[in-house]
Amino acid sequence: MLDIISHHLSLIFGKTQKSLQRGGFFQNCSRHQFSTTKHGYSPFLLERYFDKYEFKAKYLLCSSDTQAYTMNEILKMGDKETLSLWNNLELSYTQAQGLPLLRNEIAKFYNGTSNTKTAPINENDILILAPEEGVLIGLNTISRHFSNQKQEAIVVSPSYQSLQECYQSTPNTSIKHWNVELNGNTNQWELNFQTLENQLLTNHTKLVIVNFPHNPTGYYPTLSQWYDLIKFCQMNDLYLFSDEMYWNLWDGQDTLPSASMLYDKAVTLSGLSKSYGCPGLRIGWLITRDSQLMNAFRTMKDYTTICNSAPSEILALIALRNVPTILSQRKSIIATNTQAWKQFCQKHSTVFQFIPNKGGSTCLTKLKGKAKQLGAFNFAELVVNECQVMLLPSNLFFYGNDFVRIGLGRTNFKDALHTLDQFLCKWK
Repeated sequence: MLDIISHHLSLIFGKTQKSLQRGGFFQNCSRHQFSTTKHGYSPFLLERYFDKYEFKAKYLLCSSDTQAYTMNEILKMGDKETLSLWNNLELSYTQAQGLPLLRNEIAKFYNGTSNTKTAPINENDILILAPEEGVLIGLNTISRHFSNQKQEAIVVSPSYQSLQECYQSTPNTSIKHWNVELNGNTNQWELNFQTLENQLLTNHTKLVIVNFPHNPTGYYPTLSQWYDLIKFCQMNDLYLFSDEMYWNLWDGQDTLPSASMLYDKAVTLSGLSKSYGCPGLRIGWLITRDSQLMNAFRTMKDYTTICNSAPSEILALIALRNVPTILSQRKSIIATNTQAWKQFCQKHSTVFQFIPNKGGSTCLTKLKGKAKQLGAFNFAELVVNECQVMLLPSNLFFYGNDFVRIGLGRTNFKDALHTLDQFLCKWK
């Protein structure tokens, strides 16, 4: 573990960092070029790009998190019990698995929102940790379980890079990409479920990794497709790692039950960063009914953060007790911004092709005309340098160079569009 961390830091702060600063590092990147090596983790392209511009650009028109609450706003939601806990909080170490009250609140949340007839989730099925830590611990633990044999994972792509990288950090692992694709006739994102068994499944497949609602497209499957995926994993005795960070940001009434409610070998990753407007708390969780797997997660956490931030756990508890209010506000912001972006794309139809998202807080927009000729990376660089509006090029997801990700969850969205509009009117 220390060797991996040491190498990763040397990549970031050594020669690679100089290349990052020049900007050329990001261009023409491919999955092959940045596949995990025996020495550890590859540079995280998206995070390095954010590091370059996130605190310099005036408008982040590509962020996947929703508008962050202030601490005072969260505290105003507190009840008598949580405010007492906050006011009398000692800044000491916390329980390694997470505050029992918080784990109990998470269990109640999942059990209360599920229409399934499965046994309820209990607090011992839950491990509190930082969201990114959950990816590392979850995927690394599963891959190490099969480390003495060749193994493959099927991953919904494009994806957040760590969903592939953390799995491939173990020897004898490889990835097969289950691609979300744009239907040119319907202008909708689609995922072909028939390819799972017909093309992707082999004798070496051990794991399926999904992310719904999908970042960056906003796609998610129908309820029947979701159950088909669960059945596919059950029939083939596969682990299912379900990244549910954008859970509950559904379009309309169509909702999906959490994977961990449906399947004993499923692992749910979720947290407060995306759907609930509290990314700065760094509070997330892993859920699984597999007690041996949960024990392995807890063991690995002893070598990472050990325990969570005491203030963050109390603020997270307050947020979870106010989920209906928080979700209503997040969905309202996203709905307003989605409509504004659709109208913006119609106005600038020579530059952008609007592709609707079904859920989540992001959408992927196709470039046209001069912007497409420039390529997503060069166009995004031009925009951020000329008008201080940050877009996210699709090559950072290893998804060609024709799309940009748009974040729909910020309250200054229309101000960002106004600034971008002024630039495009001059540029076109």
